[in-house]
Amino acid sequence: MILININDITQASSFNTTVFADDINLHMSVSNVGTLQRKLKDEIQNIDYWIRANKLSINYNKTSYNYIKQT
Repeated sequence: MILININDITQASSFNTTVFADDINLHMSVSNVGTLQRKLKDEIQNIDYWIRANKLSINYNKTSYNYIKQT
């Protein structure tokens, strides 16, 4: 049996996270699109590093993103 604990992924980046059994929602709110692009790049790199360091992988067939613009 292998036990994988992903609870510390919340410490891997400044994303707000919601962790379910084997699913993770990452979300953030920023003031403008330029800031969003920079922060997303940095934070996705942090998550990627954590995933690789823990010898995990992402199922890209089940991965999506949404952009919601607040007016």
